[in-house]
Amino acid sequence: MMNLYESGLFFDEMLDGKQPKPHYRSFYQKLNAFSKAQLDEKYQQAQSSFLRQGITFTGLWSSRWNGAYNAL
Repeated sequence: MMNLYESGLFFDEMLDGKQPKPHYRSFYQKLNAFSKAQLDEKYQQAQSSFLRQGITFTGLWSSRWNGAYNAL
């Protein structure tokens, strides 16, 4: 699942290059055990939970951040 992941220019808390840092190895292995469909389902469950609890995020789209979507 993490094969397509690229951290680019930002600090990556979990990975050191392509390998997980020692304290993240267990989590990394568990995360990689999920299929894309399973992770998509978990994402949707989290979004539904946020909505039910009244948690909202405002997004900002700007060319100033290379078109990145930034949660405020």
